[in-house]
Amino acid sequence: MDAYYKHEFGIETLSLKGWPVGPKDTASFLRMVGEKLGIEKELVEKAVHEEELYVYEYLDSLFGNFERHRFILVGESAKSLGIARFLVNVHGHIPLAVILTDSVYEKDKEKIRTEIQNLDCSRKADVYFENDVYEIEQIALKYDGRATLFMGSSYEKKIAQKLNAFFAITSNPCLDKEILNRSHIGSRGAVSLMEDLYNHF
Repeated sequence: MDAYYKHEFGIETLSLKGWPVGPKDTASFLRMVGEKLGIEKELVEKAVHEEELYVYEYLDSLFGNFERHRFILVGESAKSLGIARFLVNVHGHIPLAVILTDSVYEKDKEKIRTEIQNLDCSRKADVYFENDVYEIEQIALKYDGRATLFMGSSYEKKIAQKLNAFFAITSNPCLDKEILNRSHIGSRGAVSLMEDLYNHF
């Protein structure tokens, strides 16, 4: 598809392994965009530095207050990849299972599984592709007594209660509150993500 857009319309594209979540992913994303568009490196690094200063001013004050959690994450593959990378590689949480709910081509499933299992943690996450709420519950119950943090949509809230795990909404649908202008994507989105996790601890 990338070659098609380039050939037919002259449009440059970027292929990302999930949405960027947190300052580390966002810095990589900005550098990729800067390189693709031929933007001066000094300008790109200035933007990266400003974002990192903003975000770490908030995150540094929180990191010391968090315990390391063993988590289950349920959601769409693009967003879940970014959240899992941030929680494991930056925050030091331990992944138990990542359950992906969107339709993924068979040829892409192994790539996604490899990306998740290559996170910076000796405990490799179990990866599932499932969108049925009942089946998701059956998978999650395998980790009863081990999972301390559960993230997903409002549909999974009761599953978290059965596991006696902290719960945070990180995917749609969100039926518990109104969200008008808020995201977990990007460096500043990581601040919102931490607020959601912190407010459930």
